[in-house]
Amino acid sequence: MPELQPLTTSRKPANPDAPTLWHRRLARLVARQWGVQMEPNRNLSEGLLDGRRIAIRCAKSKTPPITVSAPVLERVNIVWGVFLTQTDSAEIYAMSAKDFRRIASFYSPRTGHPLYSARLSRFSRRAELIGTVSQDDIEAIGIP
Repeated sequence: MPELQPLTTSRKPANPDAPTLWHRRLARLVARQWGVQMEPNRNLSEGLLDGRRIAIRCAKSKTPPITVSAPVLERVNIVWGVFLTQTDSAEIYAMSAKDFRRIASFYSPRTGHPLYSARLSRFSRRAELIGTVSQDDIEAIGIP
């Protein structure tokens, strides 16, 4: 008789960098499509549009939150939240950094910067839907 496997496992992902790569590639795709001039530092998902600094944050579905550190909220004017939909397209919402700080949950880890996070349900109630990215465009960038 085969040995039963537990329902939950603590497996490591095949590529531990996949979530970071996914976020960076999707943020850059959104930036290209909306004309945001991204920072040359490839670690940042921040850029300029019409003289305003924007932070682009991505969530792999409508459930996980987007997270922005306190120092980022101090230097940007606007937060864009990119949320994948049930059809694998993505919706992009925009909100001022000041409003994001007001509606987001605050978390202060023992090490690192304090963080603010918000799920789509809370974010979208006060944010402006600025557009969508098609499933074909998302698949074309090879997100892991």
